[in-house]
Amino acid sequence: MLVIAIIWGIASLANGINHSAGVAKGNPTLTAAATAGAGEPCAPGAIAVKPIVTDKTLTDPRQSFGPTETPYFGFSLKNIGAVDCSFNVGSAQQFLTVTSGSEIYWSSKDCDRSDTFDKTMVIKVGQTLNSQPTSWDRVRSSTTGCNAASGQAVVPAGGATFHLSVSVAGVLSDKTQGAFILR
Repeated sequence: MLVIAIIWGIASLANGINHSAGVAKGNPTLTAAATAGAGEPCAPGAIAVKPIVTDKTLTDPRQSFGPTETPYFGFSLKNIGAVDCSFNVGSAQQFLTVTSGSEIYWSSKDCDRSDTFDKTMVIKVGQTLNSQPTSWDRVRSSTTGCNAASGQAVVPAGGATFHLSVSVAGVLSDKTQGAFILR
């Protein structure tokens, strides 16, 4: 189920990105906020990636989750450069990783990525694009899968601090963002 949700969420970003400053709410109709097509590639440093950790309401960032609450992961991209530019937002370029300290607990690289694809879009100066957040069932990932259905072990909770990092087309999210606690 998580694999499907992740692929759906990744595809949502590439196929039609919400154009707003906040996290996508509910199950909105996604609209193309950036134009598909050619253009000068974004210069290094022109795109900022921000991890988003939220809950099932998908309304506000969350930093703490109770024992029965499910974290949802997503990200935003923002063109902080001086010109409109093209950037590969395709699911083949998107990677999410959950760590605690130096240990990797979960990585989207362990999910089935057979349906991923590349998609280049032009992102306007100052424009923010948001992915549709996807749920995480609080399990580790491994080469055999990335969800509870694939038999993965539950991660420790009880106040454990985790960190979501995101990479899109080689651009990494800010390491000071994406922290959350599982109670």
